[in-house]
Amino acid sequence: FLIYFDELPTKDPDFYHINSLKFAGAESYFQLGKKLYLGDDIEQNVEEAEKMFCKAVKNGYDKFKIAEFYCGEDEEKACEWFKLSAQEGNAEAQYVLGVRYECADGVEENAEESIKYYKLSAEQGYPEAKIELGFCYYYGVDGIEQDDEEAYKLIKEALNDGYDLDELLDQITDRSSDEDINQIIRNFEFLARFDYVDSTIANLYFNWAK
Repeated sequence: FLIYFDELPTKDPDFYHINSLKFAGAESYFQLGKKLYLGDDIEQNVEEAEKMFCKAVKNGYDKFKIAEFYCGEDEEKACEWFKLSAQEGNAEAQYVLGVRYECADGVEENAEESIKYYKLSAEQGYPEAKIELGFCYYYGVDGIEQDDEEAYKLIKEALNDGYDLDELLDQITDRSSDEDINQIIRNFEFLARFDYVDSTIANLYFNWAK
């Protein structure tokens, strides 16, 4: 049915945009929240933006996507939403929090929290979390003693789950000192257990072995 007005209640276009959301879905609440937060074709209002995001969630919107929106805008707020998503069992959100606690990105650095979230994510089979947790065991960090066998187990599982072997090489290379010959040899021997001894690693090893 149609409702006719002798006179419009207001000439403010935002009134109709916002009130039309009573009949809209979660995506519409989220999109309006973005516009309010960024001041995109509408007066900027961060407080109202947060309310729209909460309404989007009540209508089934993914908390992880809201966290992603805040990335680059407000890292602390992004972490708040990642935590909400992680509490619901989102493995990717748990992994992201592990990285953020390790790197002090939006939260204070906390090795214990980082390991906790890596473990939660890895237990759900998230490959990247298995890799990070594997490196925790490989190098030894606060709260985890060095354990090559546990590292091998986790990284092998990640590779079986589709993690890229070349990416594994890049990760180990980036985390090791080019001047530590003992670590280079250890890396070489560790990677050899995955049947990965290509010319790049061999050249790296033999150049230092000279």
